[in-house]
Amino acid sequence: MNATILQAIASRRRLRFTYHDRERLIEPQCYGAGRRGTELLRAHQLSGGTQREPLFNVAEIERLVMLDEAVHPPRAELQARRLGDGDDLRAALTPRVDRQAAQGT
Repeated sequence: MNATILQAIASRRRLRFTYHDRERLIEPQCYGAGRRGTELLRAHQLSGGTQREPLFNVAEIERLVMLDEAVHPPRAELQARRLGDGDDLRAALTPRVDRQAAQGT
């Protein structure tokens, strides 16, 4: 797991990074592993892309920087949303950990 992403979620701070050759400014919401073990980051995207709440493949993120800018609390529907169909939630802004996933069940 990426320590910078986890720290940003725990401390409610924004992230800046390059993804597919575009600089992104995001507020991280959920971070975890997909069904195939891919590390995924769900975020509220403030700039750099057209999707408002994209799902990023962490392996494709470059130049990741945690900013000294506060994240606004996520909307209720995003708090309840998982990373994607069948994916395990590892961290969220609440923050919380999916206990079944953490125990490997």
